[in-house]
Amino acid sequence: MGRLRHVLVVEDDPDSRMLLSALLTEMGYSVTSAAGGDEGLRFLYSETACDAVVTDVIMPGMSGVEFAQRIREARPGIPIAMVTGRPDGIDCAVEAGAIPLLKPFTPEHLEILLADAANQNAEEPPARKRAAGSHTANSH
Repeated sequence: MGRLRHVLVVEDDPDSRMLLSALLTEMGYSVTSAAGGDEGLRFLYSETACDAVVTDVIMPGMSGVEFAQRIREARPGIPIAMVTGRPDGIDCAVEAGAIPLLKPFTPEHLEILLADAANQNAEEPPARKRAAGSHTANSH
């Protein structure tokens, strides 16, 4: 697939959304952000330039799992990373066909995850061992 250029960040927490967007921008990605699944889907339906999605697992309204399933219907093959602060969120991400990223994580974890996403075959569910981050947090 090559290097990803444009990442859609879907995160309900404004601070987390801004942090993820800033990290990705510093890494050289073009970033579009959305406050929830509905807004993220509107972007995906209207744009073709996005080559990866980073989303939260737990969001009000449409969960990250439902959002990932809807992405798979609208844009099969797009890599999806799911951020979670809970170990059970890893299972949710994997079941949704996304690569889990466990909070807290470093910018290096995020960069490795996106490099993996760029190289993975999006038709195959990611392996649990791809979970980035090694610590648990109490937030989502």
